[in-house]
Amino acid sequence: MLRKWSAIAIVLLLAIFVVAGAVHAANTKYEFDDVTIDEETTVEIEAAVKDNKKSDYSVCSYYSDDYAEYLGQYAEETLAGDTAERVLDFCVENFGNRTE
Repeated sequence: MLRKWSAIAIVLLLAIFVVAGAVHAANTKYEFDDVTIDEETTVEIEAAVKDNKKSDYSVCSYYSDDYAEYLGQYAEETLAGDTAERVLDFCVENFGNRTE
């Protein structure tokens, strides 16, 4: 009987650790439409920010107006921001650093 309860307790502890790890990791996605990069360039931006204990990672994908053409992406092992406004600023600042 003691072994049965021990096994149940171990399974419950493992489940708690899995849930706690999943709660801490955040993968947030953003879409920004009709973003003006300079006076002549309007783009659409899709961004994703991954924030967890081990590392941070941010990626911005750029498209021409109305998603007509893929323009490239910029990725960096950093936290672009914790708000949509900060993530947008990060993506706009790095538009010139994108790779196609």
